[in-house]
Amino acid sequence: MFMYLSIDQLTNKMKKTTKRFLFYFLLGLIIFCEFGCKTPTNQLKPNENNTLLDSLTMSFKAPNPGISYMVIKKGEIVLEKSMGYADVENKIKATSKTNYRIASISKPFTAIAIQKLIYQNKLSYQTTLSEIFPDFPEYGNRITIENLLNHRSGIINYDEFIIEGEQLSDEQVLEGLMSVNTINSYPNEKFAYRNSGYALLAQVVEKITSKEFEDFMHDEIFKPIGMKNTSLYLKDKEIPNRAYGYTIEDNNARKTDQNATSAVKGDGCIYSSLADFYHWDQALYSDLIIPPSFFKEGLYGFDENGKTDKKGYGYGWQINYAENIKIAEHTGASIGFTNHYIRIPSLELSVVVFTNRYQTFYKRPEFTNIGYRLIKHFSDGKVDLVE
Repeated sequence: MFMYLSIDQLTNKMKKTTKRFLFYFLLGLIIFCEFGCKTPTNQLKPNENNTLLDSLTMSFKAPNPGISYMVIKKGEIVLEKSMGYADVENKIKATSKTNYRIASISKPFTAIAIQKLIYQNKLSYQTTLSEIFPDFPEYGNRITIENLLNHRSGIINYDEFIIEGEQLSDEQVLEGLMSVNTINSYPNEKFAYRNSGYALLAQVVEKITSKEFEDFMHDEIFKPIGMKNTSLYLKDKEIPNRAYGYTIEDNNARKTDQNATSAVKGDGCIYSSLADFYHWDQALYSDLIIPPSFFKEGLYGFDENGKTDKKGYGYGWQINYAENIKIAEHTGASIGFTNHYIRIPSLELSVVVFTNRYQTFYKRPEFTNIGYRLIKHFSDGKVDLVE
């Protein structure tokens, strides 16, 4: 049976068909442009500084342990890239949400926790260890919070408190230091990098606040600034999107994720991702944790006379200079991980490099030049620390 349509009916049907076609065509065009037409803001131009790209990508591609790096300029992520595997055995790729153990880049977090307590008048930079821990040996009478922050305390490192087959804790570091009455040098005599000082600072936070250090960090630092997936390593606690650590030997990746000191909280057991770390970097320009003017008190080198305008170590930051431009940075290495964080507040420029492989910092061009070359490129050559 055939149905005959009038001219008007046919015309109306064609109009509806045309409108439907145009609707889906435009919808498809919008979707295509949303995902395919935008000029990426997080990539270098194809022929721009190819040697830079080569240095960043050559040895980190799958099936190798990975790398995630990011450049932040004036609040915008202008470059972000991940490659390689966060978990080599299970072939899980690294992404901007991969949580790496950032090792000693945890120290600026511990330092700002202390600064927050000082800002709240619960401590001072000149408070001594003996004032906080009355049973501390006599040498604690001369060691101040500031000495611990800038590694001028003279205390011994925590290596001798390690018990074979166990992971060292911050509590054991405190107990160990209270069981001896010896130091390596007089307080404020000289700079000597000591992880044990930052383990003590975590214990100071716990004593002053009556909260576990990890709870304080979550409630007072991570949560207020939007670091939703950043946490401290705790035994048997799941870390989402976790990167596992490796060491490269004879071109093979050997899993080296934990060792005897990996569980010490104050000096280096934070796990974080690029996605979360962006919030940390930007929060330091705001008063979400402490006022920027108060935070900046720690961005100086220190000598026996106090603050200087020279290279050195501040409150959780390595202070460097390129000409008259101040750089606040920190490296972070532990078994299985090597990282670098560089901030140039005057240029509102930061570089973050996380990797889940161990590399020796003293072979600087092999690692730290990754971050330094990015800084040089995105500062238009104003800051050149490349070696």
